[in-house]
Amino acid sequence: EVYTVYYAEADNGLIMHDGKYFFKAVREGDIVTFATNEENERHSWVQALYRATGQSHKPTPPITLNNKSSQLNQTSGQKDQIDSDRSKKLGFDEYIQSDPCKFDHHDLFKTLQTATLDFRLNDPYCSL
Repeated sequence: EVYTVYYAEADNGLIMHDGKYFFKAVREGDIVTFATNEENERHSWVQALYRATGQSHKPTPPITLNNKSSQLNQTSGQKDQIDSDRSKKLGFDEYIQSDPCKFDHHDLFKTLQTATLDFRLNDPYCSL
């Protein structure tokens, strides 16, 4: 039951919400495709799965010229602005700036568990 993990290009046949970067885990007859919305997150997952599976060769990330040049031109101020915009887009800004003591954590956890279970029950690729 050993999977081999590698970086993958975007698959047009898959419908992903905010999934921009893909990687796959392959086992004899099985292919599991994962998507992340950040390249660094994809790299972290691939490296973690590589170490966990003990595969013989280390996966190498694809090299894209556009990505390299954009990383060189991006300053830390621009990165902070992008992170701030993303948190506003995802609706996290309200939670980041609020006092954690004023939240009902039990209610939030219940909401999180319910949403997770609903997602997994409706996703044909997830298993309980």
